[in-house]
Amino acid sequence: MMKGRTFVNQIDFAMVYQVEVLNPEAHALLESLVRLRLIRLHQHNPSGAGFWDLLEDLRSQGAESDLTEEDILQEVETARTLRYERAPQSHH
Repeated sequence: MMKGRTFVNQIDFAMVYQVEVLNPEAHALLESLVRLRLIRLHQHNPSGAGFWDLLEDLRSQGAESDLTEEDILQEVETARTLRYERAPQSHH
């Protein structure tokens, strides 16, 4: 029997924290940890502003199409109808 330390295979896990940066110097510390490959940073905008920015970018790129809200709603309804038609029917 082998004496000494027993090593367990490294388990891949992630712990997610939400951090509010109060001082710009803290961001530099976080970036240092990223460079050391100790953490990964993902920006998260809980207000949803990122979605609206993306939507505005998409609209500006396709400005010549002049889609209306009604056009979009009709497309969504068509996609939903097709999805529900393909869904397996459950028998109760």
